[in-house]
Amino acid sequence: MVTYMKRKARTSSKPKPLDPSEAEALRTGEADPDTPGARLLNSWFFDDGAELRRAWMAHRKVLLRDWRRIGHRRPFWIEGFCKENPPSERES
Repeated sequence: MVTYMKRKARTSSKPKPLDPSEAEALRTGEADPDTPGARLLNSWFFDDGAELRRAWMAHRKVLLRDWRRIGHRRPFWIEGFCKENPPSERES
């Protein structure tokens, strides 16, 4: 099939929307058991936080905008996590 669009334009670059439990996990580092947020936090033990970092980087602007709109000024849990645990060489 011939197309005149570039590959980037043909594929969706939007990340999947966050589940509310995933957003809460990124904010506080806590999640109820058996929720997508708990699975996201548990992934930290298996991939050294790579999935957490990917979720944070994909949704950072939206989460911070909503957080500040409510009036919070303290940082998210995930911001501290990313500072304390830099990406491994495998992630780069």
